[in-house]
Amino acid sequence: MKRIIPLLAISVRQTFYRFMAIAVLMSCTQAILFKRALEQLSADFYTYPDMFAPLETVVSESRIHLVFIAALILLCLVLAYSACDSGSKSIYTLKRLAVSQERICCLWTVYYFFCISALILWQLGLIIIFSKVYMASGPGLYSYSDAHTLFLAFWRNNFLHSIMPLEDISRHLRNISLIASLSMGITAFSFRQRTGKRSYSGILCLA
Repeated sequence: MKRIIPLLAISVRQTFYRFMAIAVLMSCTQAILFKRALEQLSADFYTYPDMFAPLETVVSESRIHLVFIAALILLCLVLAYSACDSGSKSIYTLKRLAVSQERICCLWTVYYFFCISALILWQLGLIIIFSKVYMASGPGLYSYSDAHTLFLAFWRNNFLHSIMPLEDISRHLRNISLIASLSMGITAFSFRQRTGKRSYSGILCLA
C-alpha cells in the first residue's frame, strides 16, 4: 500500500489538470453547438407549428458526439504520452520506488479505465443539463413529461444510448470491454515507448 499510493499520486499529478482542461473545453464547445442547434430548431418550430423537434433531434443536429469523440481521443493521447518520457521526474520516482513493471502497468491500466469512465460520466452529466435547457426553452419543443422525454431520447439516439444504455446489458458489456481495451492499449503503448520500442496498440484500440 505504501508503494501504491505514490504510484497513484504520480498518475494523478501528471493527468488531473489536463483531464479537467479537456473536460471543460468539451463542455464549452458542446454547449455552444447545442445552443445553436436548439435556437435553429426552435425557430423552425415556431415558423412551422406542425414540426416537432424532440431532444434526440437537437442532439443529432448539434453534432456534440463528434466533440466527445475528439475529447476521448485527446484524453487517450494525454494518458499515453504522460508516461512515455523516460527522462521525466515522474519516471525517475518510479525507478526509486523499486516497483515491478507488471504492477505499474496493472495499476495504471486501472487508473486509465477510471479516467475514461470519468469522461463518459462527465458527458452524461452534460446531456442531462442540456435536456433541462431543452425542456425549459419553450412548451412547443416537447410533449411528454421531463423523465419521459429524457428516456425516449436516450433510447432513440445511438450516441445517447451508448453513453447510457439503460437496460441494454449487451451495450453495457460492450462499453466496459471498449474502455478496458483502450486502457490496456494505452498502458502497452506507454510501456513500449519507455523501453524504446514502437507500439501501435493505442492506435488500434482507438480505431
